Amino acid sequence: MTLFIILVALAIFALRHSSTFWFVALPGTIMHESLHWLVGKLLGARPYNFSVVPSCGPDHVTYGSVSFENFNTVNAAPTALAPLLGIPLALLAWPYVQGIEDLWAKLFAIWCLAAVMAQSLPSQADWAVALRHPVGLVCWTGAFVYFLL
Repeated sequence: MTLFIILVALAIFALRHSSTFWFVALPGTIMHESLHWLVGKLLGARPYNFSVVPSCGPDHVTYGSVSFENFNTVNAAPTALAPLLGIPLALLAWPYVQGIEDLWAKLFAIWCLAAVMAQSLPSQADWAVALRHPVGLVCWTGAFVYFLL
């Protein structure tokens, strides 16, 4: 069953160039932007604008965004890469989804978790912000690796 949710997530990710992607990925987009906002708030980046309304640029589509007033070396990398936290959150929620008895509620939960998994990868803009602060990125990566060991 875990393989099923991963396959659904891959299917959603494969639709990223489709005109219906914004709707299919909406639960994941909400989680993606919420994680940016939450981590930014906790680390003092001062989020001030939150949107999950798609907008079209000249060469790309933005499915959501969060603006910040106070990016610095300490908070930029973890705030930009915060959507990666969606992966463990979805995995932690999976046992609860398996226990849902109602078929429609279970399908809805599977769709939400798959969308979260599909949208948990940081965007190119997220990586650009993280890489603009290499000292912070290296320090946070080192702390994360140290914590895991």
